[in-house]
Amino acid sequence: MFFRRPYEDKCMHHMLFPNVCRPRTIVKNVAGQFYTDKLEPLTPNQALNLSGNEQSFIIKPSVDSGTGRLIKFYDKNKNSKDDIKKMFTELKANFVVQEIVQQHPVLGSLHESSLNTVRILSFFEGEVYILSAIVRMGAGNARVDNVSSGGMQCGIDVTTGQCHTLACTKKKRLGKKITRWRSFCRNSNPSV
Repeated sequence: MFFRRPYEDKCMHHMLFPNVCRPRTIVKNVAGQFYTDKLEPLTPNQALNLSGNEQSFIIKPSVDSGTGRLIKFYDKNKNSKDDIKKMFTELKANFVVQEIVQQHPVLGSLHESSLNTVRILSFFEGEVYILSAIVRMGAGNARVDNVSSGGMQCGIDVTTGQCHTLACTKKKRLGKKITRWRSFCRNSNPSV
């Protein structure tokens, strides 16, 4: 969708959405140049060292990044600095290195190896109106929750927070209620 394009670049989210909780960014690459989260320039070696100091991280394109495309994971116990270099080289430019987020146990119980997300569609006209909501989760050995990458999604009743009984693509019965649903709705930012 054309209207979202200016907001799509994950490397600029710290400026566009300063009050929105985001994963900690370790390194970002904008047009081939490495930076800190606050856009302080880094050399490629500094970016490599900062990333290599982490126990684990996710690296993904900062633009044109939908559907879980080109997402890679780093684990210091399984990967080396050469693997980080290879990830940097493969992505070339316009990517972000971020911490692995620890999710709430209720969302984790849906599929523990992926970061499962609640997506809320809202409308703002003097106040926020919640139009619809879904929960997305991975499946099998997937570490991403994207339906196009084999994940599932399930509708959520916006008044109760109860998941519908069938998830799209797998028809897996969930029967889970999203805890703190009212808090999700109150904190839904209409500009995101």
